[in-house]
Amino acid sequence: MDKAPLELRSEEVQDILSAMPGWLIRWGSLLIFGLLAGLLALAWLIKYPDTVTGEAVVTTEVEPVLLYSKVAGNLSQLHVREGQQVRQGQLLSEISSPIQAAQVEYLQRQVRQVEGFLSSGQRTVVTFAPTEPAFGEMQPTYNHLKAQLSDFAQLRSRYYQQTQQRLQTSVAQHRQLGRIYDQKLVIARRELANNATSFSRDQHLFREKVISAADLADKESRFNQRSLDAQNIREAFVQNQLALAQVEKQLQDQTFTTVEAGRKLRQGIEADIRLLENFVLNWRQNYAVSAPTAGRVVFLEKVSVGSYVETGKPLVALVAPAARVLAKVRVSAARYGKVRPGQKVRLELDNYPFQEYGFLYGTVHTSSYLPVAKTYELVVALPPQLISSYGQRLAYKPNMSGTAEVILEDERLLVKLLYFLRKLSRH
Repeated sequence: MDKAPLELRSEEVQDILSAMPGWLIRWGSLLIFGLLAGLLALAWLIKYPDTVTGEAVVTTEVEPVLLYSKVAGNLSQLHVREGQQVRQGQLLSEISSPIQAAQVEYLQRQVRQVEGFLSSGQRTVVTFAPTEPAFGEMQPTYNHLKAQLSDFAQLRSRYYQQTQQRLQTSVAQHRQLGRIYDQKLVIARRELANNATSFSRDQHLFREKVISAADLADKESRFNQRSLDAQNIREAFVQNQLALAQVEKQLQDQTFTTVEAGRKLRQGIEADIRLLENFVLNWRQNYAVSAPTAGRVVFLEKVSVGSYVETGKPLVALVAPAARVLAKVRVSAARYGKVRPGQKVRLELDNYPFQEYGFLYGTVHTSSYLPVAKTYELVVALPPQLISSYGQRLAYKPNMSGTAEVILEDERLLVKLLYFLRKLSRH
């Protein structure tokens, strides 16, 4: 006996299964596949550059020289203006102090004049102004220097030299007179010896009754006179030697006194000079700001006479003449291997907001090989006039800071997506 077929589905289900599906269902898979293929193709076609960001500092090829004040205080003098070219050693500004630059300059000129006086060895005169400025704490030292200079100049005067020359002349004359007395004494002794021989012969003749007693007495008188003459010459010779010794002692004493007094005065003058030079040097180091090299003045902030200056804070910078402006950018090691010379760099400077001034563009010039504190340094060449993307010329200020983006090679969006998926798979 045949059985009826088993009903496995309800009538509603049977209706759904027997109905023809709509076009959306029939073509949906193909549409999704096509959409995915289109997205992949678009991701392959779309390219945009990768960037490396870092901190930037705008500077010059020759680093600007930053000048600081050693002491805190108010500006008493400002001798230069913004952008002025200055020479090496030129005074730029002064901080308030008991004395000013004009007094220091006068003091230094006087010190140089005194040094020339000491080294000249001549009777030059150090001149002083009728009315001199005050020198504060160094006034006693300066007054002492002037007093010692007066004494030292007197030692070098013609009076002392003429006195010494007179003594030297007297010594020479006494020595010459001594030689004359010595010659006279030789002659007198020779004459006395001849007279002694003659008198001895006369005595023999007297004993032989050849001459009378009167003649012998006369001969003896002449002999005694010759002996007395020789004795007088000898006495004059001794007196001249005593006088010579006395004059030589006077000359030696005066020479010693003059030399010793000159030595002590010179030492005192040199000691005062050292004190004054140290004072000038200390003033220049603490209260004066001078240019250590030639360059163009750039004030790092607005200053004027009376402005308060802090220690440890740069007051002014000197930019080397014709120095090329560039930027130094420090970037991390990430993607640093992609950085190449010639790549474009976009800088946003803190001094010039990009909404108002735009960006500053440059190119990578060089890159460092070794990292410092896990960062690398790039040197970026900038346009000479610092023209921004908005066409505005930006005034250079030393060490302007900002951020920089190094624009690397273009990469496809699909490749970046694959890198991202690979990175997710590692984590």
